[in-house]
Order: sequence, then structure tokens, then C-alpha cells
Amino acid sequence: MTGLTRLRLVLLASLGLNLFAGAYFAAQAWRGALPLETAGLALELGDRPLLRLMQALPEADADRLRQAFAPRRGQVMAQFMAQRDALAAVRRELTRDQPDPGALGRAIETVQQGRAALAQSLAALLMEAAPGMSPEGRRVLAEFRLAR
Repeated sequence: MTGLTRLRLVLLASLGLNLFAGAYFAAQAWRGALPLETAGLALELGDRPLLRLMQALPEADADRLRQAFAPRRGQVMAQFMAQRDALAAVRRELTRDQPDPGALGRAIETVQQGRAALAQSLAALLMEAAPGMSPEGRRVLAEFRLAR
């Protein structure tokens, strides 16, 4: 095998591994299965609604929200992860050959309790941050919608 052929094989293998890794991580992010701590603030905030809110707020108000979030980060992330795990338990039960109604009911109840706990934490976050925000920031809060 010549040096040029070997180089081509190495480059082809490298390209294949990079494409595989990119597809794998994109699929994990799509499913919401990436560990939150691996991708910085966007995934730490659970993406999505809280990050979109911070992006919509004026910079000073977004900073105020980040400061209010910092001491709650561990609690909110634990609640977010527990919620994700509870939803996975519901999915697992639904995909069984013979779903157990009792287990499904308990899993759904766990999801509901998790949503309530997470909503309480986020409400406390907003109650701390909102009074010090600008009128424009409070307007953004008032008009913000979770769903896009």
C-alpha cells in the first residue's frame, strides 16, 4: 500500500467518523438525551423556553434572570432531569406488549408531580427577577409564550 493510498484511507475513515459523530450528537440533541452539563447555558436551561426568554429580554434583564437562576441551577436541573426520566417511564410503559394500567397511572402521576415542582421553581425564579426588571423586560415576560 502506497503512502498516498494510506493517506486517502485515513482521511476517508476520519470523514466517516466525523459524520457518524455529528449524526449521533444531532440525534441525541433532537431526542433531548444529551447530558445538560455538556453543552453550556443553552442546554443547562433546558433549552428551550427559559433560553428563548433570556434571548428575548433586554440584556440587563436577561442578566438579572441569569443571576436569579444561578443559585437555583442545581434544583431546576435535577427537576428537569427527573421530569425527563418520568416521561421516559411513561413511554416505556406505553410501548410494552401489555401495559400495566397501575404502572402507567403511577408514571403519569410522577410526570404531573414533576411538572408541578418544576413550574413552582420557575415561578419562584420569575418572582425574584421580575420586580427589578425594566418595563420592557416585564412586557416581554407578560407576552412570552412557552410554545413556539
